[in-house]
Amino acid sequence: MRVRKWVSWPVLLGLWAFLIAGIRMRGGWSEWFVLTVLTGVMLFAVLAPQLSLRRVEASRRLSDEVLQTGETLRIELNLRMDGILPVVWVAVREEMASLTDSAAEPVIYRRVLLPWMKREFAVHYQISPVRRGEWVFRHVVLEAGDLFGLVTKKIKVSCEAKVLVLPRPSADNSGIRLWNWGSGGAPGSFRSAQGIARAGISPRTGIQSGTGEERRPYVYGDSLRHLDWRSVAKGRSWQVRRQEREAASHCQIVLDGSTEAYGGNGVLFDACIIRALQVYEELLRHGADTRLYCSSTNPVELNGRGGKRNLAAAAVKLARARSDGGQSVAALIAGSVLKLPRGGSLIWITGGLDHWEDVQQLAAVRQCRAEVWLVTDRKAPSHALRERIRSYEQHGGVLRLWTLDMLTEQRMLAWDEEERHEDGNVS
Repeated sequence: MRVRKWVSWPVLLGLWAFLIAGIRMRGGWSEWFVLTVLTGVMLFAVLAPQLSLRRVEASRRLSDEVLQTGETLRIELNLRMDGILPVVWVAVREEMASLTDSAAEPVIYRRVLLPWMKREFAVHYQISPVRRGEWVFRHVVLEAGDLFGLVTKKIKVSCEAKVLVLPRPSADNSGIRLWNWGSGGAPGSFRSAQGIARAGISPRTGIQSGTGEERRPYVYGDSLRHLDWRSVAKGRSWQVRRQEREAASHCQIVLDGSTEAYGGNGVLFDACIIRALQVYEELLRHGADTRLYCSSTNPVELNGRGGKRNLAAAAVKLARARSDGGQSVAALIAGSVLKLPRGGSLIWITGGLDHWEDVQQLAAVRQCRAEVWLVTDRKAPSHALRERIRSYEQHGGVLRLWTLDMLTEQRMLAWDEEERHEDGNVS
C-alpha cells in the first residue's frame, strides 16, 4: 500500500498539472470536466479516512476471563463510528500479549472490513489453544483508507482486558515422559505416613525399601547415630540407616523460578509448573503438611493443608508465576531466604543442570531429605546427562528425570469464527 501511494500521487499530480496546462492552452469543456472529477477523487481520498475515524468507540466481550491451558478463547469486538463514509475500508488489528513471559510471541488478529454506510458492527474471532499465563488486550488499532489506496489514517482505541490461563495437568501425562533406569525401578524415594508414598514416588536405586528400615549412601551432614557401623567395619561403603517412623512429616516443594534454569524456554518452565502443581495437589489430598515455593522475582508461596480453596489458589498463583528470578535455589537456601523443614523432605523441581550438589549439601546440613526433579527439553537424555546423573547418585543424590515429547509449544492462533478448519468443521 505504501509503495502504491508513492506511485499514485505523483501520477495524479502530474495528470492534474497537465490538465491545468491544457485548460490554459485550450480551455475546452472536456478538460474542465476531467479536472473536476480528478480533483473530487483526490479530495475524497484525503478527507474520507479522516472523517471515518473521527470518533470511534470500542468494547470487547470475552467468553471467559479465566480459562485452562489448551482451551479456546472467544472474543466479540464491537465498534461504533460516528462518521463512516462509503467506498472506505477499515482494517482492524488487535494484539494479546503475555504479562508472565516476555519471550512469548503476542497473538495478533487482523481483519479488513467494508462498512459502507454501517456505523456499528461486531467482529467475532477466537484464539486457540491458549497457553498458561496472564494475557492482556491493551488497545485496538484501526486503519481506514479509500479504495484507491491513496490515503490511510491509523488510530488506537483504548479497550483493555485481561485473561488468566490456569495450568492444567494432563490426566495421562501426555507430552512428558518419566525415565526409569537401573535395577531399582522408577526414580523416587519419598515415603511417609502422610501420603507421600501415594504421590507416585517409588523406591529408587541405592535405597533398600522394607517395612523396618532402609539404607542409603552417607551424605555430608547426616547424623552419625544412623550410620551402619557394621557395614563400615566390613570395609563396605558408608550407609545410613533410617527407620520408617523417621520418615519426613513435612514436605517443601521448591519450583525453580530463576532465569538461568530455563534460558527463556517458556515451554520448559510450564512443564515444571505442571509437575509442581500435580505433586502439591496429590500431597494435599492425602493430608500431608506441604508447602510450595517458586523462586521468581516476586516469589510464590503456598502453605496449608488440603482443601478446594487451597488447590484453586495454587492454580491461580502458579498461572502468574514467572521465570525471572535472579538467584539460584542454593543461594536462597544458603541466605536463609528459603527455609527448609528440619527433618522433613525437599522436592526441587527445575530445568537447570547446576547447583545439584550445593542444594543436596545444604539440605543435609538442615537434616532435610532432598530430591531433584529434573525436566529437560530433550526427547531423550544425552550420554553426558546420564553420566552427570549417575555421578550425582553415586554421591548420595536422588533425582527423577522427565523429558518433553513436544520440544516446541503449540502456537496460539487467532481466526474468524466463520473460517473453516482443515477437518472441514466450521467453528
